Amino acid sequence: MNYEKLCVLSAIFLFHLGGGALAKTVTHIASDDCRDRIGRMVCLVKPIRNLFRRSDLLSRTCLPGGDTYELTFLEIFDAYPKPLQNKMCGLNRIFIEQSFWASGYAHIKTNAIGVRQDILDKHLSLSDWATWKEQSAYDYPKDAGLPKVSAHLPLSSSGAAYYIVTHELAHLIGVATGASDLGKQSFADWSRKKANKRAVPQGLSPDWKRPCFYLCGHKSHATTRPPNTYETLRKSPFISLYATSNPAEDFAETLTFYVLSRQPGFRYVIQLADGSEIDIREKLESEPMRPKIEYIANMLQRMAYQHRNCSSKRHGERRASACS
Repeated sequence: MNYEKLCVLSAIFLFHLGGGALAKTVTHIASDDCRDRIGRMVCLVKPIRNLFRRSDLLSRTCLPGGDTYELTFLEIFDAYPKPLQNKMCGLNRIFIEQSFWASGYAHIKTNAIGVRQDILDKHLSLSDWATWKEQSAYDYPKDAGLPKVSAHLPLSSSGAAYYIVTHELAHLIGVATGASDLGKQSFADWSRKKANKRAVPQGLSPDWKRPCFYLCGHKSHATTRPPNTYETLRKSPFISLYATSNPAEDFAETLTFYVLSRQPGFRYVIQLADGSEIDIREKLESEPMRPKIEYIANMLQRMAYQHRNCSSKRHGERRASACS
């Protein structure tokens, strides 16, 4: 399988409408109704130019065949903890992009997410897709000892889809809560300070200050052998290489792996050519990650409490505002 064609883990462009205001989400409704709503919001669409600069994405015509993907998203929804179910239920659209340069995206303007169609059609396993993603940061042939990922999620649908959707919802949560913003005593601000007041950790490799996974050309790829990089990553407060890209990706990756790790039977092990491994479950429980995991766990708890509290309001307008 040619994973180079998949291009990138995900994309997030933090553009806002009307002086920085987020697009309004729909009123949150009961869980029993959310499954019906999710089925209706799945939309197969043709490519569109300048997608991240457009505010009219919701007016695109849904093509025939989109309903074949509903079960995949419903299984993802059913496996989520309540806060992510609420976030997914509040989306305006879940786009299936016939063609796109990334695996997925979070579109802040329209409160929508997108997933590339061929990823769903190929039912990519989490192992295959994550291996491609991990190797895409290196300017080396695949037979030159690049890392591989052995992963498992107890889902019948694509494990890659579960990861991607979770990651994109995490971006929306990061924006809505301010966790992805620097300078607001948020997750991103704390993470940046922990990385010696930079958005990426120094010393991840001697000649690689910022890993690049897409749209970067060979000059920006790593030129250090993977074992050196991963030995530093193992001791760092970053859950993955992709998390070191910028504070927004750090938050999204940390939340994603936290949610995935709550699935019974979850496994995600990065296997290196020298025989060593990085077990993500163990790294999540490591001392360097502890403050970040506590931040994520407390945030999700607050989101769940907020939704329970505002769901008791009588007026739909107040509920929509409080639960967005």
